[in-house]
Amino acid sequence: VPDYELDIEPAKLCAGIVSVREQIAREFVKDLDTIDRMGREAMGSYFEGLRSDGPTDGPLIPRHGLGFLDWDPNTEDAPSPLRKGNFDLLKLLATQESV
Repeated sequence: VPDYELDIEPAKLCAGIVSVREQIAREFVKDLDTIDRMGREAMGSYFEGLRSDGPTDGPLIPRHGLGFLDWDPNTEDAPSPLRKGNFDLLKLLATQESV
């Protein structure tokens, strides 16, 4: 088993952790707005489908793609680690709290 020595600089480690936390917080703010919009669109579509007289061609609740979570190299910021998983967990948490 090789023996490694690693110097840990607490200040750099903390700065990195705080930086990722701030980035995730900014993403959560955007994601909560997106989740709110998706919920409003779903409810509007559902009630519109109920009010329509004839049969509908598609589902009453729209399906939203998550392509907006993919990184766009034309933007300034790269996504945080585990971006899609964070969005999924936030959406589940918001759904659980709303019930």
